[in-house]
Amino acid sequence: MPRGIGGIRLHKHIDYRKSVMSIATQQELLTHVTEGDKASDVLSVMLKKGRRRLPVLSKRSYFRGMITTTDMLDFLGAGPKSAEFRKGNKGLNTPVEKVMETWIHALDMNQHIGKAIEFMRNQRVGGLPVLHRKKLVGFVSERDIINNMKGRLRTSVSELMITKPFTIKEKYPIFDVAKMMVHGPYRRLPVVREGILVGIVTPYDLLKHFNSKRKLRDISKSREPVSKAMNPNVVYVKSRSSIKDAISIMKKHRVGGVPVVEGDEMDIVGILTERDIIDVLE
Repeated sequence: MPRGIGGIRLHKHIDYRKSVMSIATQQELLTHVTEGDKASDVLSVMLKKGRRRLPVLSKRSYFRGMITTTDMLDFLGAGPKSAEFRKGNKGLNTPVEKVMETWIHALDMNQHIGKAIEFMRNQRVGGLPVLHRKKLVGFVSERDIINNMKGRLRTSVSELMITKPFTIKEKYPIFDVAKMMVHGPYRRLPVVREGILVGIVTPYDLLKHFNSKRKLRDISKSREPVSKAMNPNVVYVKSRSSIKDAISIMKKHRVGGVPVVEGDEMDIVGILTERDIIDVLE
């Protein structure tokens, strides 16, 4: 295996040859929905269970697709899927099969961890369903891989983080943030006030806000600032922290990415995500 960033042979920290099922979340522990469920049912499961992605199964447990919080924002008015929301005035009664993504790369249960890493990196996805004879038997995510890394990871956060991350000001319109998340590559956006980190917002945070304000039927009418939906309790790391410490923090707080700050004033200098770590596992 080639060297990773910082001169560390990262293959020493995870056994690529092991079965993907050795680290995947087993099917019986997964929360899922069925293709006949309504969009309102999906939203309820996401918000109650704290899930940002859900497998969609047939009534006979065959895998049909995935639906994410970003798909739901798209459907509710922030993207082209909103045409289904308006179609026939079905709104939240629209079946999930009209909203879900069906072009999903999946792993066979006999494939190894190395193949999962390769798929995630090449397809730019945060997780993959694991199938056996077209039925869902598990799900493996970036988090599963990172949480199973062993040994000393002395690489510093500053070596892997994305520098000069895209940020938004706290007064930025909340609906514009929703559109950015649907049309762009953002799973989370740091919120700043005069360059100082004051919050972070995800598609889940936006859905939770719209639901609490009963604005799901037309989120485009929302004129509130993103500060109303952001999470002000930001989990962050310092740029000099080790990757091992950053992984521990993300694992403890169950987050997929953290802003990187310097100084006592919380000046944001970067962002580190699970994907940034996956990208060096070559």
